[in-house]
Amino acid sequence: MSRGGGAGGLVNLEFDSDGLERIASSFRATPAQLDKALDAALRKMANWLRAQSIKGLSKELRVQQKILRGRLKTFRLARRGAEQGMKVWYGLDPISYARLGTPRQTGAGVRVAGHFIEGAFVARQKNGALAVFKRKGRARMPLVKQYLEIVAPAEAYIEDRVLGTAAFEAQFFKLFEHELQWRTKTQL
Repeated sequence: MSRGGGAGGLVNLEFDSDGLERIASSFRATPAQLDKALDAALRKMANWLRAQSIKGLSKELRVQQKILRGRLKTFRLARRGAEQGMKVWYGLDPISYARLGTPRQTGAGVRVAGHFIEGAFVARQKNGALAVFKRKGRARMPLVKQYLEIVAPAEAYIEDRVLGTAAFEAQFFKLFEHELQWRTKTQL
């Protein structure tokens, strides 16, 4: 199994076809059964990866799961010969502090959802929504809207605790074996 990173939080997942062929031969599966089992296992693996990523990143970044859910997309790769895989796209753009919860002004800055931004203040934007700002310099203007940067901690978490684990590979092969066993027993 190999994984390659890409720009914008894109992770490509490709699985070793030799290992899959060994499992398929142990079940005496036909090529059609192998393909169908692999497709189903990849779909289920994408869902597992999404769930694990959202749950873990929420704790790691101290961000609600509902904010992260819309930032994860999974795509199945088009088949290229015997190669199959899936892509998982992680939206790692900074998150506005105002999206994390209701910002509370303190004497030294703003506190929101367990995060503290020193020297910041809460103000209404032109559209009426609350936002967290900081002054750029000592003058009254310009103001800079504050965001929670998530790229570095999210990439580290995904690589080390989701993709870089034995549980990830074990889950894929467990799903693949289950799908292949079901297909060979039912002759689909």
